Amino acid sequence: EGYHTTASSNYAHAEGSYAVASGWASHAEGQNTIANHKSAHVCGEYNVADPAETGQSQLGTYVIIVGNGTSDSKRSNAHTLDWSGNAWFAGTIEGTGIILKSSTKGSSKRFWVTVDDAGALSAKEITET
Repeated sequence: EGYHTTASSNYAHAEGSYAVASGWASHAEGQNTIANHKSAHVCGEYNVADPAETGQSQLGTYVIIVGNGTSDSKRSNAHTLDWSGNAWFAGTIEGTGIILKSSTKGSSKRFWVTVDDAGALSAKEITET
């Protein structure tokens, strides 16, 4: 769908302008995006392609990539999410608090971490499920 898009693998879908979906069941959308691995979803513009060894039917490093590049020679990613649920952002994540799991091995505790106007951090254990 769109202009000069390519969906070259089984069940792949490409939409937008020059989007390429070459991984099995992959989805590329936006402008000049590349989804080169199985089940990958790429959106935005001019993303850096998944660096894992290319293979139409194998999983790559990332399940989601959001590109924020400006040209073929200036590709970049604003956000990536890997298959283990690890996220990376090029910019700042902002909110009023964050929930963190305990780093103690074997612990299942979770904590609500906040900061006040003086910059003091506090962590309160979350006891409800």
